[in-house]
Amino acid sequence: MKSIYRHIAHLIIATSFAVSAVAEEFELPIETDLGSTTLRIHKIQSKVEVIGTDESFIRLRVDKVKPLPEKAKGLRPLLATGTDNTGLGFELLPSGEDDSILVLRQTRRSSGSKIFVELPKQMALDFEAHINAGVSISGLEGEVASKTLNGRMIIQDVTGPLILNTVNGGIDVKITKLNQEFPSSIVSVNGEIDVEISESEKANLHLSVVNGEIYSNLEFDPKPDKGSMSKLIGSSKVNNTMNGGGVRLSITTVNGKIYLRKAE
Repeated sequence: MKSIYRHIAHLIIATSFAVSAVAEEFELPIETDLGSTTLRIHKIQSKVEVIGTDESFIRLRVDKVKPLPEKAKGLRPLLATGTDNTGLGFELLPSGEDDSILVLRQTRRSSGSKIFVELPKQMALDFEAHINAGVSISGLEGEVASKTLNGRMIIQDVTGPLILNTVNGGIDVKITKLNQEFPSSIVSVNGEIDVEISESEKANLHLSVVNGEIYSNLEFDPKPDKGSMSKLIGSSKVNNTMNGGGVRLSITTVNGKIYLRKAE
């Protein structure tokens, strides 16, 4: 735990002496067990792209960094949610006794137009957007929990369990490999859900809509016509299996459509 605190303390000091400078990139080495570490990104007000890498550090980059106004020099923002220790308008600090959780917060209301976050692919991700912010997540092997209010969610090449929730917005998911150890859940209140999955995956499917339709070209009962996206009618729920069954995959929307398609 002390090592991460020491890295961040040095970064805070360096940032405090570079008041007039605007950093373009921030890196933090991760010295804990990557498979047991979670990055928690909460209340972000910009579009976010999260990418899993083979490296052992977190890299933060902000597109079009907005410096503090000239008149604000020497003053502190009263609406800030933390201390900017990255030079990019964000605070990154460990949480918990064993540094197993790292929390990334936006310290200024307008830090940039888009945020890019790279993290070791073994880590888990807990993402929660602010009112109007979408997210793109790719290349992770750990659990991905993502929650948005008004914003589209794009998930691809993620092999860990998925817990995805949005109120107003669509969800696009490309499942490279369905995690068989833990169930996955994809929920949208107002918005369509489009899921692409290999036809060789084993899964217990639970599909549900209230005001909408369900379409699929996968081979499970009831079987749609080959090569088409057939409408499954007669019920607002479809519970069936793929390849004899496996882990639970739940897909639910209240107002919208579900598209469940085989990967090309």
